[in-house]
Amino acid sequence: MAGSVFISYSQPDHDCAFELVARLEAQGIDCWIAPRDIAPSSDWAAEIMDAISSARVMILVFSTSS
Repeated sequence: MAGSVFISYSQPDHDCAFELVARLEAQGIDCWIAPRDIAPSSDWAAEIMDAISSARVMILVFSTSS
C-alpha cells in the first residue's frame, strides 16, 4: 500500500532519504520508499508506479547524484 508521501532518491542519497522518512513518520506522516515498501518478488516498476499514482505528494531528494 502506498503512503501519502512518495520519496524518490538516488542510491548514493540512501541515508539522507531514510533520515527524511524517519523524521516525517515521527510526525505521523505516512511515507512510501523503495526498497522498504516493495514486497519480495514483486514487480518493482509496477510497485513504484502504483505508489506514485497513489501518493498525495512526491519528494525528490535532489543532489548531484539525482
